[in-house]
Amino acid sequence: MSVRTPTAPPVRGSENPGGELFARVVSELNDGIWKRNLKTGELWLSSRFMQSLGFGANEYVPEKDLFDERLHSDDRAAMQTALQQAARALGQCAYEVRIRTKQDGYRWFRGRARAWPGADGKAAILIGAVFNVHDERAALEDLQHRHARLAQAYRDKELALRDTVRDAGERHTELEKIGNGRARFILGMSHDLRTSLTNMMGMTELALRSADPEARQRRLEVALDAGHALQSTLDDVFEYAQLDSGVVARDASAFDLGELTAEACRTMNDQLAAAGGGVEYDFIGQHLTIVADMTRLQEVIRRLFQHAVKTCPGASLRFTTRVTEAADHRLAVRFEIGCSTGAPRDEPETGLMPLEDASGQHSEDIWGEGQGLNLPIARRLVEALGGEVSLKRGVGGGAHFSVRLMAAQALDGTGELPAMAADRTPESVWVIGHPGSDANLLARRIRRLGFDPLVLDSKNALLSCEERNGAPYWAIVAASHLGLLVPLPELRRLMPHTRVIVSALAPDLLEVAGIAGVAVVHAPLSLRHLADRLVLKQNRAAETHPRAGRRRHAIERVLLVEDNAVSQLIIADMLGQLGLKVLLATSGEEGVARCREHAPDVVLMDISLPGIDGLEAARQIQQQHRAKRTRCCPIVALTASALDNSRDIWQKAGLDGFLAKPVTREALAAEFNRLVQAAR
Repeated sequence: MSVRTPTAPPVRGSENPGGELFARVVSELNDGIWKRNLKTGELWLSSRFMQSLGFGANEYVPEKDLFDERLHSDDRAAMQTALQQAARALGQCAYEVRIRTKQDGYRWFRGRARAWPGADGKAAILIGAVFNVHDERAALEDLQHRHARLAQAYRDKELALRDTVRDAGERHTELEKIGNGRARFILGMSHDLRTSLTNMMGMTELALRSADPEARQRRLEVALDAGHALQSTLDDVFEYAQLDSGVVARDASAFDLGELTAEACRTMNDQLAAAGGGVEYDFIGQHLTIVADMTRLQEVIRRLFQHAVKTCPGASLRFTTRVTEAADHRLAVRFEIGCSTGAPRDEPETGLMPLEDASGQHSEDIWGEGQGLNLPIARRLVEALGGEVSLKRGVGGGAHFSVRLMAAQALDGTGELPAMAADRTPESVWVIGHPGSDANLLARRIRRLGFDPLVLDSKNALLSCEERNGAPYWAIVAASHLGLLVPLPELRRLMPHTRVIVSALAPDLLEVAGIAGVAVVHAPLSLRHLADRLVLKQNRAAETHPRAGRRRHAIERVLLVEDNAVSQLIIADMLGQLGLKVLLATSGEEGVARCREHAPDVVLMDISLPGIDGLEAARQIQQQHRAKRTRCCPIVALTASALDNSRDIWQKAGLDGFLAKPVTREALAAEFNRLVQAAR
């Protein structure tokens, strides 16, 4: 709203508009005219103004106060101020306001007004003209809104285009890295496959040409090893393809993480013992039992160990597990596996790629010919469990892998270590071992249980301590590849009443027969094992390695249903080596008949058979036993397919086990032992 003052002196007296001439002029105008007497407050509106508000002739008699109420509340004060300023200045003003019509809607009007003086020279009359600009104003506002929307759309498109260009550049870089990585993957796998295939074919050819039976036997054994290596490589390629496509089955259960990690170290100790090596083991945390996918975690640890051994042959390995409490009954689990030829850097390189190192550059330490797929598969498995893998490089070489993931906490109280009595004085436990043994790490675990460990790394220190303080209740001997610090018979004579535990890398090699009060266990000792013995004071008889001395299975007669003559010959020979009687069938129908006639203890059923397949044959065998109301013998599936979903199908079909081809004698023995244990 604006007010313009006149540039000429105001018109007075007879110049004041009115009368017949004024009415005639108004009738000729398209604008609506209004006039207000400032002395009396009388308001007059022209008929055209009335029509623009929706009123007919003489239908609306305007009154000042009532007409002011027709002004939009947002415009009323500004309109009144403009007219007052024009009256004081005897000038004119322009305005644009909304006025309510007869239909109670508001329309925009644009106008101008001028103050006319009376006889006293002061403003007496206001005369104004208005023009209906509602459609113009609406069109302008619509145009402004459209312009604003177009401007915003342009800005959005510009930002989206920038994001698209940036993403395209990043994707191009990523695809370039993936392409380079997959090219190296193909080269690396080609090397491994060709090496195994060349060895297998070459040694087989030499064996065929050899006249010496012993030489032929050696060459066939080498060819067999090459075949196993080829099978392992193909299995890794298949598993990596499954993981890369997102095919990962998860099965969470409660298990003792401390014992699982200790068992992983025992397995590695068995492999490294011949070379004089081993794994330094430690477990930090009070929670032992977690709820997670045990099978996947075992596979992660195994593959990281295997990669560490390949990356740093001959280097010492160290495996540390840390478990800390998190929110909502969750546990933060961290594995650290390292092959140390130098101290690790402080800063980890995160974002380990499946075929590259963290920097995106090819690294022979991480990926190269002969390295295999252990690290990429481990990384994919950890990601499937919701965790991450990071890498630290040693200053002088080596690689240190860290796995972080979350697990559920066992809420039944089984996950925590046994608590010692509050009023109990920490009891001394002697830890005896060579300086090169894991005695110090073992002592740390013992201290976490509330005991007072004393590490003795020489025979003189042992004799001196025994002379000063007497023998302790517990002594743990850490046997390394250097052997025992003190021979067990001598140690027994020195401490006849002490409970002695020997933690050995190779328990089967220790002679403990006839030595009372000595228990030999497979190193490393887990926290649970230590707690069961030390905290609960369990004094057991001498133990042997838990995997030694297995009972011979009670299975005597096996029905092998296999249509492939070569596979039938190989598996039957393995069963014969296990001391089993073998019945043969080459089709599903023959297998059903043989089972009805001879009642085997176990059926090994090939799934892909001519005629009825293995699943249908298994159903018919089970139906035979249901009809006779007798217990069906276990049926184990044999197949070349290793898909997890296939395993689910066979389990739903009622089969008792599963073996993937090619089958080994060890796998057969393990499956038979499992069936015997399950039947007890």
